[in-house]
Amino acid sequence: MNRVVYKVVTKKHGTFNSAMVEALDEKYSLIYRIGVKTTPMIGRIFVFKDHSSALEFKRNNHRTTNVLKGIATDIGFPRIVSENFMYEDSLLLFWGRKKAKKKIKWLDSKRVPPGTLSCSSFTPTDIVG
Repeated sequence: MNRVVYKVVTKKHGTFNSAMVEALDEKYSLIYRIGVKTTPMIGRIFVFKDHSSALEFKRNNHRTTNVLKGIATDIGFPRIVSENFMYEDSLLLFWGRKKAKKKIKWLDSKRVPPGTLSCSSFTPTDIVG
């Protein structure tokens, strides 16, 4: 099912990047362009169900600069997220355990911010914040 959602990003060197994985190897970083579908190599993309939830996350996260509105595919309702996707090992461990449907240790994770959804792909349509 497709749905309109909001993605909080960081703009660097003229491109919109996922704020949580921007420091990772290029193969894991997610780059967003208006009208172009982005699909992660591993895992899913975290997005927000509404503009106000995205803006709240942006206000509380110093790495973020913009909010993109767009279309998401294959919506999920996550409860937890890795504490740190800044390291490749953490990213691979988190998504590997999720895929294997294994329990994720509380110490390695935290609850998602209010309004968080996940999706298989995201296609930005507008810059809205």
